[in-house]
Amino acid sequence: MDFLGIGSLELLAIMLVAFLVLGPMRMTEMARSLGKFIQEVRRTTGEIPAMLELEEEEAAKRSSEAERAGTTPQTGGTSTERRRDVD
Repeated sequence: MDFLGIGSLELLAIMLVAFLVLGPMRMTEMARSLGKFIQEVRRTTGEIPAMLELEEEEAAKRSSEAERAGTTPQTGGTSTERRRDVD
């Protein structure tokens, strides 16, 4: 087992030192909060592909509607508004 360049013996030593420094009560609290954090990160990163796919579908729909209407899709307001943003 090699986790981020840390072997199993090094990981065991880190956990032992953390247990001695934090104690059993705070160690379980830290493990619980770390687990919740990892769960939230996984949930958030799991939603990213779905969001990107939805955005691609909307962009394709806008461009196909613009082609049928004979115009180009708008990407960010009028040219006057864009010039004001640059200034």
